[in-house]
Amino acid sequence: MKRILALLMAVFAVLTTVSCTPAEPSATGTQTSENTGESQTENAPESTEEEEKYVGYDPITGAKLPELLAAIPIANSSMTEEQLRTICTDFFRLQLSFKWLPDQDYSYVTSSKDVTMTFEEGKLQGGIPYINTSSGNIYRLLHFYDAEYGVLHLKDLVKDNHYFGNACSGSALWAWSRVVNSNPGGKWTQNCTQANGFLRVGNYYYSDTITAFGQNGDPDTDDIIKNHTARAMYECYALIKKADGIVNKGHVRMAAENANVVRREDGSIDPKLSTLTCLEQVMYTDAEYHKWEQDGLPYIVQGGVDVVYTFEELRNTNYIPFTFAEFLGTDPVEPAVVTMSNPPATYNYFQISSQVLTANYSMSDVYTVVKDAEGNVKLNHIWMQEWHYKRSAAMSKVLPTYSLLRQYEEPGYTLEIYCQLGNGEKVLAYSVPFVSN
Repeated sequence: MKRILALLMAVFAVLTTVSCTPAEPSATGTQTSENTGESQTENAPESTEEEEKYVGYDPITGAKLPELLAAIPIANSSMTEEQLRTICTDFFRLQLSFKWLPDQDYSYVTSSKDVTMTFEEGKLQGGIPYINTSSGNIYRLLHFYDAEYGVLHLKDLVKDNHYFGNACSGSALWAWSRVVNSNPGGKWTQNCTQANGFLRVGNYYYSDTITAFGQNGDPDTDDIIKNHTARAMYECYALIKKADGIVNKGHVRMAAENANVVRREDGSIDPKLSTLTCLEQVMYTDAEYHKWEQDGLPYIVQGGVDVVYTFEELRNTNYIPFTFAEFLGTDPVEPAVVTMSNPPATYNYFQISSQVLTANYSMSDVYTVVKDAEGNVKLNHIWMQEWHYKRSAAMSKVLPTYSLLRQYEEPGYTLEIYCQLGNGEKVLAYSVPFVSN
């Protein structure tokens, strides 16, 4: 626990602070489920006197999530390879281990593993929950997170959907998207292949039977391991650097550090002493190392944080290593860009709702924000993207209802559309006054 807190505080202390939080707290908040397109209006948590808020909760001391997240810089083309890789590992580590308190009891069953997950009100939790069906991330949770008390408003967050958790590939891909936008087809573990923009690490090869590896089912990593000597795979593992990935048929991990390679006198790699430290999204039921302590109180971290595996273990479980073009300098890091297909020059709900937003990074959430003449936020509506690899959104899904927005059609009021992207930036995509002068 002390090690993780020290790492997170070090990030906070030395990295440049940037703004990547959602729009300002609003007088009214709404959220929309992507599956149904339905919109509901609800009141944001009311501000009360400090002694009256969250009776029974003990505030989480130390650095808070917004500050830790803001301390991770936005990637740019002038950064070194080490800086780019560190952005991804810092984000993944934070996403796996940050602390929060549920505001209610809540249980759900993971779809593919059929395991019941339970949160207890006021019991400290750690990390993005393992859900296995959706695409949650820290950006989204901030909208429902009280930074002063560390409370996550599950009641509001889960009202329409389960888009607050993730599985191994989704959590890792959100972390990689802090830097990477060259991956056109990464969806699940079966897509982490050269056929979809992933690059192999080392000189292992794909057989003719899996040339389209990852496009038509699970990757046959068993086949790759079977067709290579142990020594050949160990040499591939030795080349793994921080933020590279490893994948087998059902799981993805990110390297937390460069591989630790120990060689024998004859130059061969000792697979029992050579290790790879990893970050990975897992269920808290998987292993004892997910139990942590704060102030003597145990809590659960739903992530494998800095877990060490030997090269022998990696080969015995059929893992193959991969990386991304941005880390190798063969594809430059791009600034975030969001465009609207045909933005109306004046406000018209139905014209706006017929447009499409497109981004060059994975799109997490879209915020419809209404401000009055003084710039005060009157409405902050969040629409949640269901999958981590999508880079577009239909405005017909994004916007709140016509009846809700028409309440703000008066002089001085402005409609703004923001996109929260995987690279950490919240980009203003469109702005228009409700009533033209």
